[in-house]
Amino acid sequence: VDEELTPSGQSMPEFVGGLTSYVTRWNGLHVVGLDAAGDVWGVWSGNGGQTWFVNNLSDITGAPSYSSELTVFISSWDGIHIAGLDDSGEVLATWWTPALVGEWVVTSLTDTVGGDVFFAGSTITSYIAFEAGLNVIGLNDAGELIGLFWTPGREEAGLGWGVANLTAELSVPTADRPVANLDSRIFADELNIFGTAADDDVVRFSFDPSDDAWTFSNVTDDAIPS
Repeated sequence: VDEELTPSGQSMPEFVGGLTSYVTRWNGLHVVGLDAAGDVWGVWSGNGGQTWFVNNLSDITGAPSYSSELTVFISSWDGIHIAGLDDSGEVLATWWTPALVGEWVVTSLTDTVGGDVFFAGSTITSYIAFEAGLNVIGLNDAGELIGLFWTPGREEAGLGWGVANLTAELSVPTADRPVANLDSRIFADELNIFGTAADDDVVRFSFDPSDDAWTFSNVTDDAIPS
């Protein structure tokens, strides 16, 4: 702060809660988080850390107040998407693409799928899946995984974002359903979504394209004692 921001008349935002970071293809370094008002702030460098800047992205976009964790995903066309929830569980994305030059935009993904998709709690995750698909994942009131998704092929077909209950066909005990700490990882061709249940057990949902089906496991129960 003293070396980079203060000399240029900038100050560090008063972040509340966790931070999320990402790196762009051109070595842009970014840290994003929320202040007490739910504004999205970005602390960033476009030249690999030589010069730093601070922006209130909510002021730029006019975004509603965010109240959840933030998740970031970067598309194959260098679009940056910072997703989160408002107090009602509406799914919001603050985003930018190179075509926008210096402007950022906010979009309600809830509105794009008909206005009836609201996530429960404050946990959210995202990933770029097969065929450059954009995915934002949250929970409904029953602890089921709900996915908002978009692929380039949908645009060609005149479709926008879609919504799917990823775990509708799984019989997951209520006690094992995630309530917090959603995270996603892709290993080889397998997609994995992790979370923690009410008793802090780590649970895992995995999808293998060759099987075209989701499976569930309680990682804590399956772990080998040390």
